[in-house]
Amino acid sequence: MCCFSGAVKDVSSTRLFARALGGARQLLVYELSLDATQDVAMILPVPVAKALGGDGVGERNGTGEDGVRFVDLSGCPKFFDELDALYPRPQRHSGGFLAPASIPPRQRLPVKQVGSFEASFAPTRADLSRLDERFRLPASVMDELSEHASSGFVVFKLRGFSPAAPPAQRGSGERRIHPMAFDFPQRDAGTLFFPTVHVHDGAVHTHAKFDHLLYAQPLDSWTPHMTWWRAPNATSTLSAAARAFVGVTPIFRTQLSGELPNRDVWLDFATLEGRNKFTPHAHLRVLTAWEMLSAPGRGAATSPNGLDPQVWAELQVTEEQRRRVATNASRALEEKLVSDAQLGVIAYDESLPEVWPDFYGMGGAVAPEVPSGCHVKFSVRGGGVFSVEVRIAFARVPTIETCARVRSLLQEIL
Repeated sequence: MCCFSGAVKDVSSTRLFARALGGARQLLVYELSLDATQDVAMILPVPVAKALGGDGVGERNGTGEDGVRFVDLSGCPKFFDELDALYPRPQRHSGGFLAPASIPPRQRLPVKQVGSFEASFAPTRADLSRLDERFRLPASVMDELSEHASSGFVVFKLRGFSPAAPPAQRGSGERRIHPMAFDFPQRDAGTLFFPTVHVHDGAVHTHAKFDHLLYAQPLDSWTPHMTWWRAPNATSTLSAAARAFVGVTPIFRTQLSGELPNRDVWLDFATLEGRNKFTPHAHLRVLTAWEMLSAPGRGAATSPNGLDPQVWAELQVTEEQRRRVATNASRALEEKLVSDAQLGVIAYDESLPEVWPDFYGMGGAVAPEVPSGCHVKFSVRGGGVFSVEVRIAFARVPTIETCARVRSLLQEIL
């Protein structure tokens, strides 16, 4: 959730990195380009774990003031550029914000210097009143963000550019800010959270303009279930400075662009697991074309008015339907693969090289040698409201005719 305490002229080129640390903690790294003529605070509500009450009994909202650990990335200003390099190109196809002096010191939020920023953590919404008034969100905004009623709030103070300053000092007014980072105790283990709700002008809108790249490094057990683009290059190619904040498991990326529902993005392992099924010879996943739009929330479509009928139909697909399709289709597919020995399928292994039989022979392209086998990806529409992607392992590169037979089997199943 990218919320600012005051108006900003422009926010662009936002990049976020979420890493599962284990032990029910998550690291979040945030970078953006900001155009502002005044000092503002960026306030990020985060779903922190609940803590015990002061008497050690019962739960209370939020976590302690020391529950969030800020990370200084000023020594790694190109962190996201390095993550981007894991996806090689070209691709083929001045005041602080303590409370006023009239508030007793015991009520002030601790302020930490983190690289170029001053940062604080407010365990609850009520604690935001302990910030300088310039760096608070209007109460009306907080009332609209009811989904964050029990969140904690990470606050970074960002310096603006005074319009009265000489041009040589203020430049264009826009600057890229080195990454901000912190880790926090997760309220919901088994998830990765990206704060992407926009509040840039003191109001909460149902839709917002997105210009975001999201990077995820989940636990290794998630890897086979991820649908985001997996980085072709390993994290070992990163600089030593970047590797200090990145584990060895694969990194995945997706892009959010254009006018989209104004809400946060979650990755949930249980949901991903329900969309994926593995059989001895294949990996099947059920997708819809409108992954981000289909869940209920701010900006979600509630009627077909103004929507393409096909889009509206896809928005009605539930996770329960996806799980049912994944379970039944994978079972039927496995039976057909086993019963047709001429297909030449072998035991599925995620590490087998992917091949593209339909393209070999075009432009002189020659099918590669695959002594240990390979896998081929097939995509077919299902019922007009979702698509099914299947990766099947073969002992050798299948012929175009074999691929056509597999597609026919899949269509028959769906």
